[in-house]
Amino acid sequence: MLHIVFAGLFFGAASVSAQNTAAGTLDLRDWDADSAVPVVGPWQVIRGRLVDPAGFDAAYRGETISFPDRWHDRAENSTDPDWPVGFGAASYRLKLLLPVGGPRQALKLQTPYSSYKIWVNGREVAGNGHPTETPDGFQAFYLERIIPLPAQEEVEIVMTVSNFEHFAGGILRPPIFAAQDRLEQGAKAYDLSYLFVLGAICALLAFQLAYFIRSLSSDAEWSHFWYCILLAVLIVRLTTLTTMPFKLFPAFPHFSTKTLEYLTLFSSTAVYFTFLASMFPKEFPRLVRRLVYAVSLPFVASVVLLPVSFFTQLQDAFIFFALATLLYSQGAILVAWRRKRDGAGAILLFTTLFLFTAVNDSLLYLHSVDVRPSSFPDLMPFGFLFLSVGYAIALGAQSRAVYDRARQLAGDLRQLNKTLDDRVITRTKEANAAKLVAEKSAVEKTNFISAASHDLRQPVHALNLFNQSFQHKAAQDPALSAIAAKQQKLIGSLSEMLETMLDASQLEANTLVADMQKVPLAAFFETMGTTLQLTAAQHDVTLKIVPSGLFVWADPKHLRRVTINLLTNAIKASPGGHVLLGARPRGDTVVLEVWDNGKGIGADDQKLIFDRYVQLSQKKSSGPAGLGLGLSIVADLCKLMDMPIALSSLPGKGTRFQITMQKFTCEGPVGMASEKARPVDARPRRLVILVVDDDRESLEAMVEMFRQWGHAARGVNSYEAALATLEDLGTPDLLITDYRLGPNKTGLDLYVGISSQYPKLKALVVTGATAPEDLRALASSGLDVLHKPLDPVKMRQYLYQRGAAP
Repeated sequence: MLHIVFAGLFFGAASVSAQNTAAGTLDLRDWDADSAVPVVGPWQVIRGRLVDPAGFDAAYRGETISFPDRWHDRAENSTDPDWPVGFGAASYRLKLLLPVGGPRQALKLQTPYSSYKIWVNGREVAGNGHPTETPDGFQAFYLERIIPLPAQEEVEIVMTVSNFEHFAGGILRPPIFAAQDRLEQGAKAYDLSYLFVLGAICALLAFQLAYFIRSLSSDAEWSHFWYCILLAVLIVRLTTLTTMPFKLFPAFPHFSTKTLEYLTLFSSTAVYFTFLASMFPKEFPRLVRRLVYAVSLPFVASVVLLPVSFFTQLQDAFIFFALATLLYSQGAILVAWRRKRDGAGAILLFTTLFLFTAVNDSLLYLHSVDVRPSSFPDLMPFGFLFLSVGYAIALGAQSRAVYDRARQLAGDLRQLNKTLDDRVITRTKEANAAKLVAEKSAVEKTNFISAASHDLRQPVHALNLFNQSFQHKAAQDPALSAIAAKQQKLIGSLSEMLETMLDASQLEANTLVADMQKVPLAAFFETMGTTLQLTAAQHDVTLKIVPSGLFVWADPKHLRRVTINLLTNAIKASPGGHVLLGARPRGDTVVLEVWDNGKGIGADDQKLIFDRYVQLSQKKSSGPAGLGLGLSIVADLCKLMDMPIALSSLPGKGTRFQITMQKFTCEGPVGMASEKARPVDARPRRLVILVVDDDRESLEAMVEMFRQWGHAARGVNSYEAALATLEDLGTPDLLITDYRLGPNKTGLDLYVGISSQYPKLKALVVTGATAPEDLRALASSGLDVLHKPLDPVKMRQYLYQRGAAP
């Protein structure tokens, strides 16, 4: 750096020949034009007074000194015991014997901590601030100057100096005698080097600040932030040291910058420490960081709160603290390098160079020890430039490490993606296989339930009909009649379960329709009470039904099934408790409610209660459970009738179900018909019935039942037998056929085969088939359908509607 090159110009006296010929005279006639000479003295001095050249002889008392004149080491020279050591004023005079000819000579006054005026041969040529003998009116601007000397053999220099502000006042660095062009070239190089460093650091600040702001969108890079703060501190300090503005603009206003200089000086160590700690947090423990901040804070506070005369006295103490902090930081970076932290190598190298400049400047500014002759000029800006280069390299190393990790991660991701693709393909195949298994299982379950339902319906159907005949024949014997009644009750339970399975199958096949009618709740509630009082008594439950005179639109059959299901569940859930059925109007709707004070339903169970095959009672009861279809059928039937159902329950408190129905009005809802009245033949008569069923027991039971009712019934067990019987019998009044008539024939096939020959033949399908495809085929056939086990009451009603005898 140019700055370092010119350091030798100011402190190297390579070929200096200076002799003190008399008190107050310095002989420089043997001066080597290529060298620079410190003008240390002997200076004549008048202490405590500011005397111009005209009055110097009268005031002079014969004292001489050599610069530096360290006032703070000479307390006896203070004009007031209350003033800090180093404050005061003095006048100096020295006669220079110069060589004649050669380059033009000049003096340079170095970094004064005081205000001064200089006279050359009785003419005032330079000044800095406003020197005074007392603090009143004192001003200090600390400006360096180069003072040209006249081309004469003898030159008299008179200098008045005063300081009432800075602790280290006085002439601490002697003026430099050298060729004027060399001094000006050195000063120019000095200022230009500062401007170069200042420009570079400003550019770095802009770059690092932009980098930090960009990082805020993801993970903030706080090391960039603290480095920006460190650069800002350095920029402020550099602007206070350069004299370029005063050289470019001689009228530039003078002002004291000591508060700003010391503020940046005292804060720089903590900022530097924080910057390194942000890069290597594990090597800078929190306790050490807090200690550095705790020590730095009083120094910074003194600059803000106290006068210059106080905080300048802390400079030496701060220098020793800063050196200790820098040495610790260097050791921590060495540890980070040994731990192979990203960028630690570059930081270690360049912070070592920075540490050299920091130690040099610390020695340069020490007041308690005079080591200036052994140190270079202010090198700290160049140290920060080294630090910036190191940080840039470290940042590049970190970025390269991030890039390498990103590339490795990208490779890993590609491999992982390939692995994931393979896994996805495998999992997809497994999922498809599992789906096929699940679908097959669902189909098999449906087929099994349908087959089981069909197989159960046949014997229950026959058993029901035979028991009807048994009840008819045993009517005169009370003992046999009681047995028949008990058997009928058991048959009814089986029939109810089979009916539930049928409803589930019909809902799944979408063959169930809602025959919406006007339903009077008074009669409906009365029927519910009659139907369920016995069940309630068996569970010791008080069943209360609130009478209602409201009318609603509903399918009576579906509504009955929904209500019975809810009441039955409520009774079973509240042994020894209470169950309530009621209805209340709500605008254009009626809300039917079923309450119980039983064990309630938990929040998790409430989410499952309307699902199929869920039987919550199995978790809490060892008694027999149902099929788990009841509430799912309730929900599906309510949906079919467009009746929202709601549930609220608290465990241990009870449960409430609410069904919202359309209220009946005189006009009735749009699209709803009034109650349907089915025409009935007014002339009852005996019918000729042909029964076709491949199950022998069912066939015999049905034929026996019809004959007991007074009808002419004949039964056959196959499709072919039915055709042959029709040829002998002629056209019957009614054909009753099972759906399944063997492996390849159905009752629908039979009807289609004979309907062209017997166009007026009426047909009824009585079947135990519950498979969805069978139900859909029956629904689309247009024929009347009754399901096994056959309810004799429904069969009588069906025959009566066709004009048969009751």
